[in-house]
Amino acid sequence: MASRELITRHLFECEFSFSPRLSSYIDIDSYASKLFERSSRVEAFADGVLVGLICYYIRTDSSVFVSNFSIASNFQGSGLATELFNRFKTLISKEVCNIELEVHRTNLRAMKFYLKSGFGEVGGDKEKAVLVYPNI
Repeated sequence: MASRELITRHLFECEFSFSPRLSSYIDIDSYASKLFERSSRVEAFADGVLVGLICYYIRTDSSVFVSNFSIASNFQGSGLATELFNRFKTLISKEVCNIELEVHRTNLRAMKFYLKSGFGEVGGDKEKAVLVYPNI
């Protein structure tokens, strides 16, 4: 499992992959600490470096909320996101009925990935979309 420092380093490395830039709407150090202390995680490493990260919370209604899904920029387009998402689904499939997340509408690459992976939009506002992957 990744240390707080590895999670922080990974989020700073990935921040420009988010749209808008991650640090424009959260304090990355505080967020990394929260993820380290409170979330369950699925991680991918390459040569000891954290290159893929899904952080999630299992809710009382047997759904999962994904707080973070990030892939290091030099691994984007490599299939790692799909591989990590499939590992995540396998891990949680016996515990939950659906996966929910929020994504900024300006993050077109993430929106495309989620919709292609089977998520559907169930709400949100003009800034963010709420997406659900039903019936794991």
